[in-house]
Amino acid sequence: MFVIKSEIFLGKEHRKFRQLFQQPGVQIFILLGFCFFLFILGVGRWDLWNPDEPRYAEVAKEMAERGGWILMHVNGNTYVDTPPLFFWLIAFSSFLWRGFTSFSARFPSAFLSTLTVLLTFFLGKKLYGSRTGFLSALILATSEGISPSIRKKVWKGCWSLCLLE
Repeated sequence: MFVIKSEIFLGKEHRKFRQLFQQPGVQIFILLGFCFFLFILGVGRWDLWNPDEPRYAEVAKEMAERGGWILMHVNGNTYVDTPPLFFWLIAFSSFLWRGFTSFSARFPSAFLSTLTVLLTFFLGKKLYGSRTGFLSALILATSEGISPSIRKKVWKGCWSLCLLE
């Protein structure tokens, strides 16, 4: 008899939690908080890692200093290996954060990865329902392809967002 009453009590509490949790605003808030802790918090704690990150930051720095927003340069040489969109974002981030730092170089990737997670949520919600969208966004945020890449390679957040669109 006691077990049945406790299950009924837990059932009511569980239903309240489920109703709160199924609201899209709450789900978005949870996803944003999760992405903040995974992607943005601690992004500038260490220096840029060789060989890619210092080169990307240098291309964006020379782009901003020279004012050449189409033809990119690194150490005075023309750099044509990567499209300029991500370098524009690094330069803009460096303008916002007042300087070329490891945080400002990695911030665009972290921000775009957060947008990728949110876009995954909205796409999953539209196609399969709110729960599926939320779970798929959480799985994407914690997957090996996106979460560690924020701190290793700076352009993958931009690339994954463009692929999802």
